[in-house]
Amino acid sequence: AIRDQKQFRKTLEAKMASHQEELSDLRSAKDTLERNLSEGKRKTAEDRKKIEEDLEDSKRNYEITVQDLQEKL
Repeated sequence: AIRDQKQFRKTLEAKMASHQEELSDLRSAKDTLERNLSEGKRKTAEDRKKIEEDLEDSKRNYEITVQDLQEKL
């Protein structure tokens, strides 16, 4: 009985160690995913800002071109 209990305890400890390792791996993966998500959001915001600035530049250039053409008429 004592021998069985020791074996059972060893088995439980091994399972617990395995679960703790898996939990650690999952936490690490979660941290990596959160960093990647944050970086993706930052990059998307930067890209959006650049596109909006480019659009504003295009609008200004268009208005200048239209004005120039109207003055030539």
